[in-house]
Amino acid sequence: MITSLIYISTAFVGIAVLVLLYFNLDRIVNIFDHSSKRDRWWVKPIYENPVYLRKGYNNRWPGWDGWYALFVPEWKVEANAKPFNIIRVSIMTGLYGVNGIDNYGRLKAASLKRSDAGEYLGMVQTEPMAYLDQKYINKNSEIKLVNDVLDVRVRNSSLVTGKWPHYQVSVEKDEISLAVNLKYTAHNVAWWANIKSVFSYWAAFSNVEGTVRFEGKRYDLKGFGSFEHGWNRFFFQFNGIVQFAHLFSKMFRVRLVYYHYEILSIQNKFGAGTMLAGGPFGMNIRKRCETFFPNNESHAFDDTKINYLEYKHILNPESNKEFNAPKKWEVFSSNEDGEFKYVAEASSPPSFIAANMIYFDFKCSGYYKSVDKESVPFEATGYGEYVFM
Repeated sequence: MITSLIYISTAFVGIAVLVLLYFNLDRIVNIFDHSSKRDRWWVKPIYENPVYLRKGYNNRWPGWDGWYALFVPEWKVEANAKPFNIIRVSIMTGLYGVNGIDNYGRLKAASLKRSDAGEYLGMVQTEPMAYLDQKYINKNSEIKLVNDVLDVRVRNSSLVTGKWPHYQVSVEKDEISLAVNLKYTAHNVAWWANIKSVFSYWAAFSNVEGTVRFEGKRYDLKGFGSFEHGWNRFFFQFNGIVQFAHLFSKMFRVRLVYYHYEILSIQNKFGAGTMLAGGPFGMNIRKRCETFFPNNESHAFDDTKINYLEYKHILNPESNKEFNAPKKWEVFSSNEDGEFKYVAEASSPPSFIAANMIYFDFKCSGYYKSVDKESVPFEATGYGEYVFM
C-alpha cells in the first residue's frame, strides 16, 4: 500500500514538473538565450557574415544561413495609386526542415534533395494581388559565399554585400518583373534570438534608397526597411517527427506549430517588430516585441499577446486547402516601464509560401505609453509571416 502511494505520488510530481516546464519554456529558453544582452546600435561582423560556411566541408552547411531584406517605399501619391506596398527578398543556404513551412512540392519539381537545396525568394505586395517568385536552387553550385565577408552571390551575381551600417541588396526576379538595387543604412537592431551554436536572428531597422523596376517601370525611391540575418544549426532531421506529431494534432484539433512575425515601419522613421512562437496547448517559446518608437530608444518586451479579431478563409494553391489567414488582429506588449499596442489589418492578399505558411503586408495604428506619461499614437505599415499547422 505504501509502495503504491509512493509510486502514485512520484508520478503526480513528475507530471506536475513536466507541465511546469512545458508552460514555462519561454523562460527556460531565456536562460540560454543571449539576445537581450546584444547591442541594439551595432552588429559585429561575426553576426553579419556566414556562420556555417566551413572550408573542406564539401560546400555543405549543417543548417542554414538566411539574409532577408524588406523595403517599405515612401510614396508621394494617394494610397489607391501606389504601384506596390512592400518588397521582400531573401536568400537561404538551406531549408527550415519542416514540410508545410518549406514547400516540398516545389522542391520535388526542382529535382533537388533537401540536403542540397537553398531558397531564393522575391515578393511584391500590391493592393489587388501578391507577386511571388520562390525558387529552390542548388546551394552547392548556385550560391557562393566567402569566409568572414558578407558577399552572398547567386549564380556569380552579388545579391547581398556590406558591413554595418551599410548594406547593398541587388536582385532580379524576371518571373515577377522585379529588379531592385537598394542601399540600406542601418540605425538600430532588434534581436529575436541568440542561442550559441544553435539559433540566432536579428533585424536592423534602416533607411533605404535606390531603384526598383517593376512591371516595366523604373522607380527611384526612398523609404524604410529592415535588413536581417538568421542562422540555425541542425543536429538531426526532425521533419519526420513533426509530420508524425501533426497527425495527432489533427485528430485532437489542436495546433502543433504557431509562428507570427512582424516588422513595422512607423511613420517611415522608426522600426518595431513582434515575434511569437509556440506549440500545442498554449506552449510559448518566444513572445517578444521590440520598438524604437517614439524617442529612438530601445524598448523590449517579453510578454506579448496577439488577439485575432477576424480571419479570411482563402484557398491555398500550394495545398489546395482552405487556409485561415489573419485579416485583423491586436498586438499588446507590456513591462514595468510601459506598454506598446497596435491594431492591424491586412492590406492585400497574402503570398502563400507553403501549405502552412504565408507572407503578408498590413496597416496598423497604435500607441506607446511609458509609466506616468501620456500615450504617444502612431500609424505604421507592416510586413508579416504566419505559420499555423
